[in-house]
Order: sequence, then structure tokens, then C-alpha cells
Amino acid sequence: MTDLPILEELADCATNAERVDWLLRAPPYVFHREHMTLRRILQERHHPAGVAYVEAKLAEQMRTRMADGSVAIAIRTAVHMAETDLKISARQEGAS
Repeated sequence: MTDLPILEELADCATNAERVDWLLRAPPYVFHREHMTLRRILQERHHPAGVAYVEAKLAEQMRTRMADGSVAIAIRTAVHMAETDLKISARQEGAS
């Protein structure tokens, strides 16, 4: 049981594809507020790409912005790479 019903939805996902869909649609506040719960759920389901994505999204939110308000390219790149790996994990599930 989790504190938010939306986290129950993630916990109930049966496949990586369902978890990826959930993660890509999740509101930004969830990554900041519930990062430990997200990590636990994804670790229990053996989804390291999901954990990496949560960590990248948290870093994106916690990082100090540039003078123009943008996110540093290194952080944007890390999020993009984690998102790519996340999508690959959904496609590879069940592959031999």
C-alpha cells in the first residue's frame, strides 16, 4: 500500500511496458515527492531502467537552473538517455 492512489497504479502494472507508460505520463511532482517509493516499486519488479529514469527526473527537478531558467544540457541529456533506455526496456520485455 502506498500513500497516493496514483502509486497504486504503478504497483499494479504487470509488465515493463505498462510501467513505462505510467512513468512517461506521471505528473512531475510524483518524481520529486515520491522518488523513494517509486524506486522501491521498480526495484521490486526488477526494472532498472525505470529506476534510472526516476533518478534522472529527480535530478532534473532538483538541479539549479541556468541564468535563463533552462536546465543544463548534461541533465537534459541524462533524462533523454534514461527515457530512451526506458522505452527500450518496454520493447525488450519477453525477448529471448
